[in-house]
Amino acid sequence: MKRYWDYTESERAKLTEEQIEPLLAYELMERGVLGVTPLVLEDVAPVKLPASRVYMLVESDSYGNGTSTLGIGFANVEAAEECRNRIGYVLEHSWNEPPHVRPPRSIRVVADDLPTSEAVATSKAAITEQKRREEANKAAIRKHEEECKKSADATAGIWSDWAACRETEAHNQRIRDTLAEYLRLTDGNVLMARAFLAKAFPPEEIAEALGETVSPAEDVAPAPVPVPMGIEELF
Repeated sequence: MKRYWDYTESERAKLTEEQIEPLLAYELMERGVLGVTPLVLEDVAPVKLPASRVYMLVESDSYGNGTSTLGIGFANVEAAEECRNRIGYVLEHSWNEPPHVRPPRSIRVVADDLPTSEAVATSKAAITEQKRREEANKAAIRKHEEECKKSADATAGIWSDWAACRETEAHNQRIRDTLAEYLRLTDGNVLMARAFLAKAFPPEEIAEALGETVSPAEDVAPAPVPVPMGIEELF
C-alpha cells in the first residue's frame, strides 16, 4: 500500500480528504497507535417513579432574586399556609458565623409532584441500574475522547502537510494563470511574458510552478523588458 509520504508534494496537494482517510490507518500503524473504537453507549431512560402532590415552603434568598426550600412539605395547601404563618425564626448557617436564628424572609407555598421514600425504595434496583449505565457511558465517552486525541495527534503531521501542499499548489497555479494572462496580453510573446512574470514573482517560485530548474545565472534580477510601441506606460 502506498503511504501518504510516498506521494510527491504536487500529488499530495491534489488528494481529497476522502482519499487521505484510508492513508491515515497506515500512519497510525507506523506510529503504534490503535484506531478509534466506535463509541457505543448504553440506553439510559429515566426511572419513572409514582409521585404525590406535596406543598413545600420556599423562602426568598437574601438578595430577593432566588429561593431555597425549607425542606418542609404538607399534604394540603391549608396545612402549609398555617405552618408558614406560624414560623417565627429560621436557623441560619454561615461559613464565617456561628449557627443562629433570624426572622424569616418572604415564604411562599409551592406545589410540587415528588416521589415518596417508599416509591424510591421500591424502584431501588432500577435506579441503581440507571446510575450504573450513566457511569458506564461517561467512562466510554472519556475513553473515546482519549483515543480520538491520540489518533489526531498521530495524524496531525499529515493534515498540516496536506494544507501546506495545497497552499503551495494554489500559489503555483496563480503563477501559471498569471503567465497565461501575460501571454494573452503580449499576443503570445513568450520572452516578454516571462520578463513581466519575473517582475511579479521570484525566479525560484516561477521555476517550481512551471517545473523548471533555476540555474545560478537565472537567479538574478530580471533583465529589462523590451518595450513594444504603445505600452511604455506599463513601465
